[in-house]
Amino acid sequence: MSPQAKQLDDANLRKLNDLEKKLGKCVVAWDQKLDPAEISEEEVKELQALEKDLDAVLVAYNC
Repeated sequence: MSPQAKQLDDANLRKLNDLEKKLGKCVVAWDQKLDPAEISEEEVKELQALEKDLDAVLVAYNC
């Protein structure tokens, strides 16, 4: 099953929003822990090209 954005109740959504304001960054809550993949500069370029083509944000993680 592919990870999805976690559905947060109102209290937890407020906590997330408070953290975003504190950090000045956007934060996404996933429904499961992701193990970020270590990728080469060439792989980063490939991901960025596909992001542009798909008009999407891609996240590489170990399956």
